[in-house]
Amino acid sequence: MSAELIAAISNVANTKELLAQSVESTKDPSTRENSIICGATITESQGTTESLRNKRRTHTSNEGMYLLRLLRNLAIEKAFQEKMRDYNLLKGALRIMEALNDRISDLRRDYEEEDRAMWWSQQATLTVRATAQYICNFVTGNFNNQELLWNTVVSEPLSTYLRCGIDRMTVGALCATVYNCIANSEERMTHLTREGHELLDVMLRTTAIDKRVATDEAFDWVYFCVNKILVTGNFVEAYKHLGDSDTTDSQVVLMKMVEAIVHKTKEDQTYPIDHPTCRFLVEKLNEISRKSLTESITKEEKGEDDSVDSVFNDEEFVSSNDLEMIFVLLQLFGTITVSNNDQTSPFSELLFDCGIVDTISDYKAEREHIAKGGKVSDSNRGGLSFGFKRDLVNILANLSFKNKKVQDRARELDLFPVLLASCRLDDKNPYIKEWSILSLRNLMEDNLQNQEAISQIKLQGPAPSAELDELGLKAEIENGKIKLTPVEM
Repeated sequence: MSAELIAAISNVANTKELLAQSVESTKDPSTRENSIICGATITESQGTTESLRNKRRTHTSNEGMYLLRLLRNLAIEKAFQEKMRDYNLLKGALRIMEALNDRISDLRRDYEEEDRAMWWSQQATLTVRATAQYICNFVTGNFNNQELLWNTVVSEPLSTYLRCGIDRMTVGALCATVYNCIANSEERMTHLTREGHELLDVMLRTTAIDKRVATDEAFDWVYFCVNKILVTGNFVEAYKHLGDSDTTDSQVVLMKMVEAIVHKTKEDQTYPIDHPTCRFLVEKLNEISRKSLTESITKEEKGEDDSVDSVFNDEEFVSSNDLEMIFVLLQLFGTITVSNNDQTSPFSELLFDCGIVDTISDYKAEREHIAKGGKVSDSNRGGLSFGFKRDLVNILANLSFKNKKVQDRARELDLFPVLLASCRLDDKNPYIKEWSILSLRNLMEDNLQNQEAISQIKLQGPAPSAELDELGLKAEIENGKIKLTPVEM
């Protein structure tokens, strides 16, 4: 490191003075009016004195920016991190963040009316970004600096900075700062997932601020934080603290992150999910799906609709967050139950112990309740309810592969009739047929009791079909074959 850089950081008085000038300049309303782009023409009416004042302010502003960038680059070295902590430079950096953060949004609204406001906003954004990057470097690999920052700003100031979403690079740097603080500290991890859940909530929400960005630094660092939460066994507490009863946006994002983590590790099947987390997820699926299906039963009994499927397309009865959560969970379970060899998936036993097969049976029971009312409609084949049933059958097919405990439990719960009833053509959603056939195959493999139970099931008649009703036809069984006949008027 050159002598000039060492001198720059050692000259603490000059450093503090420049930082203070940068902060004070943001508080002066005239700064916004008098900040100019280098090379712009000063009007005669402003006069020589005003011109000199503007140049002096611009020079000071540039010095502050250069200093921030210098500090940011030096902060990757531990020796400089120690000096910066001794000189309390973190306090100056946080003052810059605080002074600029609230004003950038207001200035952006003046873009069309005032070019100088746009320039000032851009410069302020660059300043905040450099400051956030400096803070991130300041705590990287330095436990003492992490403690200092965590005790100083968590969780309210950091939450405020993230909530403003100044730009994605700044948000990414702040999320990286949080990750550095929790990566090797059980205490800070516990705080983030419990008392500091507001910070985690804001971090998760930042991943959806700009839907045009599929992935960026902010997303990546939040992903790393969620992975660390998962592998350290803090997922359940984090999920609970992000919402009480109704499923929140942050909980959905959290689950999507977990599903992405699981999908990434599916090749070697080293899924970072422990038994308590797995049991919690199964219970959550059961809770949300039963709530949705119970609402559909209530709706049907009131005569508001003749299709259990339709409730999954009616946000008045089922929230979009509940629907997203159901299908993310089903995708996750479908992934971890797939076997890459001729052996049972290592998570099949775990999911079985957590009651996933009973959850499938609960759904069957709800459908039978509707059927007894004589108002089951098949018209909404593309509905989310039908996809829900298909994915459950998918999971059952995976679970029952070379697993006698699952095979026997399916027989005890009388799941065979609903699987057989699902083995029919459906152009709009064919996967229910294929997964049902595979489930029956796996359930009967090397299991004589299941083979006998299925052989004793009697054909009772064709299932109701709204499509045939619309065509004025009905299905009948004649000599073991299906026959279509016109409906008598």
